[in-house]
Amino acid sequence: GIGGAGCWGRGAGRTVHPNVLSFPANMFHMVDFNRVSRYSCGPTVYDHAHLGHACSYVRFDIIRRILTRVFGCNIIVVMGITDVDDKIIRRAAEMNVSPASLANLYEEDFKQDMAALKVLPPTVYLRVTENIPQIISFIEGIIANRHAYSTAQGNVYFDLQSIGDKYGKLVGAVPSPVGEPVDSDKRHASDFALWKAAKPQEVFWASPWGKGRPGWHIECSTLSSLVFGRQLDIHSGGADLAFPHHENEIAQCEAFHQCRQWGNYFLHSGHLHVKGKEEKMSKSLKNYITIKVTVHRC
Repeated sequence: GIGGAGCWGRGAGRTVHPNVLSFPANMFHMVDFNRVSRYSCGPTVYDHAHLGHACSYVRFDIIRRILTRVFGCNIIVVMGITDVDDKIIRRAAEMNVSPASLANLYEEDFKQDMAALKVLPPTVYLRVTENIPQIISFIEGIIANRHAYSTAQGNVYFDLQSIGDKYGKLVGAVPSPVGEPVDSDKRHASDFALWKAAKPQEVFWASPWGKGRPGWHIECSTLSSLVFGRQLDIHSGGADLAFPHHENEIAQCEAFHQCRQWGNYFLHSGHLHVKGKEEKMSKSLKNYITIKVTVHRC
């Protein structure tokens, strides 16, 4: 889906008609058919991928093949691999292994699953841990443009009030202050983390603000911008990533690049449901079936 009426500009260039019965808003307008840019939110590699993930990647793979084979687009696909995260740190501690070794294990596991499903690989994989200096530079750029601030505790937050009513282009929602710790060092409850100060025994990197690690949202903004710069044709991910993840990516990129519109099209894959429509398949609900088990059964 794309943003609400009146807030989202149509991409410039030639038009792709993916469905002759679709409304004009559903057409793709590409600047250069020979270099269509697409960023894909990849896995957070702390466990096996399940059928819900499979549905998402297979759906996007079908769209990619149609745009390539039917319409002649040359699509450059960048996939970000989140290989440092709260979930990875917790799981590594449970298994008594390093976060890096756990992430490497499940990254390879994910790639094997995608190959088993015949999903075309991205043009390039980019790991978060291999691009920490670039992420720090990206954060510094947002601070320099007066859209972020650092705190005495070593955290850096995006100042949501600094962009006024420009936030919420994608789904029209804003972060809720509910559940915010009383000792938070944010200026405003709705601000979100770009850099997190390291907690005891956590993996960390040196930065201008002290030891810490990147926030989740800044990773994808940086990795996409490293390859595609200030303009992105297509961004894809699960429907659950539209808010706040993709909404925050938009805010970060437009604050850094100082552009009116960073991403032209967002493709979101719906959830795979079990028990009719009662539950989505997810690890938190423990109702999932891994891709490996399914492939083995077939």
